[in-house]
Amino acid sequence: KKRTSRDYTAALRIILQAGIPGRNFENVRIDEVTPMVIRNWKRSCLDGVTDEDKILSRKRSANAKIRMFKGLFGSKAMKLYADWDVSGSEHLLAAAPYSRCKKVYRLPPVSLIKRTFELLDSYDGKESDKYAALTLALHFGLRRNEVVHARRDWIEFAGGKARIAVFTERGFSVKGGEDGYAHGPEKAGRKLLENSEGFDCLIQRRAQEA
Repeated sequence: KKRTSRDYTAALRIILQAGIPGRNFENVRIDEVTPMVIRNWKRSCLDGVTDEDKILSRKRSANAKIRMFKGLFGSKAMKLYADWDVSGSEHLLAAAPYSRCKKVYRLPPVSLIKRTFELLDSYDGKESDKYAALTLALHFGLRRNEVVHARRDWIEFAGGKARIAVFTERGFSVKGGEDGYAHGPEKAGRKLLENSEGFDCLIQRRAQEA
């Protein structure tokens, strides 16, 4: 996608600007991106930062950029460079991310989970779009973009359960290209179809705007 390519090239630009200050990044050859350049950039990411939480955040951001610029020179991308000399990209590919930066996710308190499901019940029969969006998120675990694009024909039933086919189609792209199924209770799936009857999308407002 265009946004992905922009993000990846922006990551490389940021590294070059910080790693080789004073140079126009557009004139930097790929073989000039040495381990020292990468170290200079990583050092600049933490300059003046003393708060432990901010340091961890900066490291995670740097690791994300490392993954991005490595993607520019991965095995699939190399096929696009048939007419270019990118033989000096090995230092970029060898760049090591910061370690011990994994984010620890904690479950929300039981009281918050209970209130969220109570909120879902309060939308039933009153706010169909909010009910559909929250059902897709709570019962099927769909992401925001998947919720917005979800359609009636994505829902299937088998073995007393419902599943939603989340596949790239009709202008919608699955995050990370990971097509697959999201499973949930049959009752929730039936209710989604009931609430969206007469529309193509599960979110009626989106169906009306389409």
